Amino acid sequence: MDQQGLAATRACDAARWNTLVEESATGNVTQTWEWGELRNLGPMHRLAVTGLDGRYLATMLMVEDRAPVIKRPFLYAPRGPVCDDPAGPALLLLWEA
Repeated sequence: MDQQGLAATRACDAARWNTLVEESATGNVTQTWEWGELRNLGPMHRLAVTGLDGRYLATMLMVEDRAPVIKRPFLYAPRGPVCDDPAGPALLLLWEA
């Protein structure tokens, strides 16, 4: 937990995740919990930042893929991340986690 009471976690909750995606101006269907369940897209990684009240302030669903020519793995966040306040500290913590 940082000095502002924010914490990054990979142990995410579907209901809190989708609440942020649905209510945030930066939310998109490709960042919903259910999108992360689509196995044909490859391995998924979820990361969230919580406030003192346990509410999610920022989330990012990342898809793992391989670059075709160099055969190296990479992550991308389709239409993400999702954040209540893009100028606030939660987004910075999400990137650092």
